[in-house]
Amino acid sequence: MKGVIGAVAGAGALAAVPAAKKIWDSIQSRRVFKEMVQLAPELSHAQQQDPQTFHASYNAMRRLNPVFAGDPLVASALMKRMMDPSADAEGRMRTLVSTIKQPEAPKSQVMLNSKIGPFSFAHSI
Repeated sequence: MKGVIGAVAGAGALAAVPAAKKIWDSIQSRRVFKEMVQLAPELSHAQQQDPQTFHASYNAMRRLNPVFAGDPLVASALMKRMMDPSADAEGRMRTLVSTIKQPEAPKSQVMLNSKIGPFSFAHSI
């Protein structure tokens, strides 16, 4: 019986972890958002002018680059660029995409087949 209770308690604890993370992320996002608007008060005006675009841009930044979105100074600079009245949808996307860390290029087949380099051990197998 103790094993069943322990298993149920363990499963409950594991299920609570994602919920706790979601709550923590929400709290952090609100904190960063408030600090971002304090650093750049003109963002408050931009939010009032076009709330749908503002929130869509902010949420996209959070998804595409959570590190930049987590820093109020960086986030405010990016949001100012995205909410610039002269920026169109393409300009906003360009701003967001420019912040994404590009993955490293895959190793070339020559490197994988060579008898020197990090994959040379495979030839001795």
